[in-house]
Amino acid sequence: MFPEWRNNNRSGQQAAVPPNYPQKNGTFGAMPDHLINTLRLLAAILVTFSGAGKVASLWFRELDQQAVAALLLGTVYLIIGLGLFGQSRFTLFVAISVCSLVSLYTLRSIAVLEPLQQAGLAADLITIVLSITVLWHIRNRPSV
Repeated sequence: MFPEWRNNNRSGQQAAVPPNYPQKNGTFGAMPDHLINTLRLLAAILVTFSGAGKVASLWFRELDQQAVAALLLGTVYLIIGLGLFGQSRFTLFVAISVCSLVSLYTLRSIAVLEPLQQAGLAADLITIVLSITVLWHIRNRPSV
């Protein structure tokens, strides 16, 4: 079914399936480390920019209770973004949970989303997908 694939191991044996072809159970081989690092970096950049945008919104709105809540949420996003630049799995869990909660709250509380709110929601959803993907592919690796 698949062409023969030479494995570069010391024994010189040939692998039946290349690493990126589907295995018998329908899953693919391991994702390369540079791709995992790129996805994690992209999630970190999205969360950091989103947090900076929430903090910067204080200069464009009246200082009230919602502005202070946006400031606190922006600070949490900045901390999560800094954590995503590292290697911890805990930060991936926190990014998934916080972005999920903020997305659900945004969708439930606001009937019509403005363009900036849509962009923030899209950034949160993309961050969730990226974090889940990275967490899925590093699930069997030893912790750092």
